[in-house]
Amino acid sequence: MKTLFKNLYVVFLFVLLTSCEKKENIATANVSLNFANLMNNSPLLLENTTYTTALGGRFTVSELKYYISNIKLINSQTGKVFTEPDSYHLIERKSDTHIDEVVIKNVTLGKYDQIEFAVGIDKPRNLSTDQVGDLDPSNNMAWDWKTGYKFLLLEGNVFLSTGERRGLVYHVGADENYRTILLNFPSVENLKVEEGKTPTINISVEIAKLFNSPNRIDIEQHRTVMFSEVAGKVADNYATMFSIEKVGL
Repeated sequence: MKTLFKNLYVVFLFVLLTSCEKKENIATANVSLNFANLMNNSPLLLENTTYTTALGGRFTVSELKYYISNIKLINSQTGKVFTEPDSYHLIERKSDTHIDEVVIKNVTLGKYDQIEFAVGIDKPRNLSTDQVGDLDPSNNMAWDWKTGYKFLLLEGNVFLSTGERRGLVYHVGADENYRTILLNFPSVENLKVEEGKTPTINISVEIAKLFNSPNRIDIEQHRTVMFSEVAGKVADNYATMFSIEKVGL
């Protein structure tokens, strides 16, 4: 009888270990997201290039940062969804720093025809002290633990109609300004995630829309935007900045 129980235990242990090994060996691959920051369909230039809004406001940009979070890859036909864990990424453009790539790791193999992500930090993390992903106060994107994170930061100068130059400071955050974006992939083949390959999703980010679409912002009147009704309009605008340029290897 003891021998029988011993044999059954060995069989059970073998099955358990085999099952765990199978779970651990599920094939996955990485997917790269590239964010191309543009101004009027051309690469965003800093400091010395003057841009004009739809209302005629003239400005320069010295620094741009924004959070991309809660990334999901979706197959709308099957309902399959891959959700990136701890998904908080800082896109950054300033004179000495250029961070525009996000690598999503361990993506389930298959086809996807949509991507969803947010600009900003979701409420549970926005007021949390947990430093997950790029949620690090040293990034200069946190006000404090009661106020949360800046979702988007744009700084530069605005040239007034009087000829004067003033600082342009847009620090937009707060839970009500969290925006979710859903984009469809243009290719019939969509995004193929295959073992041993790293496909790329190229996303255009039209910064001009921050001031122009759908809400036209008077940057002479609103040179500094943080906690105001205008911040909500800016948030509606940054939700329109993103479009798929290309998907593939």
